[in-house]
Amino acid sequence: MFYCEKCHLLSDDGVCGECGKKGLGVVKDEDFCFLTQCNDFFGEMFIDALKEKGINCVALPYGDGVRTQFGLSLGEYRIFVPYKYLDESKELLEFYSEEPTTDDYRKVILENIDKWNFESRSMEKKIRKKLKVEEDEDIIELVKEKVELAESIDDMGLMNYEEHGLRVKGEGYTLWFSAESYKISI
Repeated sequence: MFYCEKCHLLSDDGVCGECGKKGLGVVKDEDFCFLTQCNDFFGEMFIDALKEKGINCVALPYGDGVRTQFGLSLGEYRIFVPYKYLDESKELLEFYSEEPTTDDYRKVILENIDKWNFESRSMEKKIRKKLKVEEDEDIIELVKEKVELAESIDDMGLMNYEEHGLRVKGEGYTLWFSAESYKISI
């Protein structure tokens, strides 16, 4: 198996399928190979899964640079793993590429509680009113309880044309989280 150092891709015949370079060298166990390109929400979850398996990876932000002007992530990751872990990583990717469950989403949201925020003070007031939370009560703690008790959490795609939205539904409430900035809305 041959390896293109520029594109980080493998080749059977010594010619890179991406850039066309000929005379590629033989791949080494430590050569980082392209594994996948994915949205940053899935990417963060998958990177954690690779680390849990002891697989070192490199995740490069990838996407439209215009998003950074608005303080947003680029939107995607390109993930690379050492060749010796490529097959194991592909199996893990296949496993994780199945539609995430409510528990998968719940875990990611709760792991990022330190990033939770409100778009504005008025949105916080609106949520307090809807959830019947007094001004002196800790709204983050109550939202945490609502996430823990949610009956379903779904990926709703792009929210406001810029960020991935997660819908958290429980008995008598629906909350929305941005999967990128963790803004909470209702």
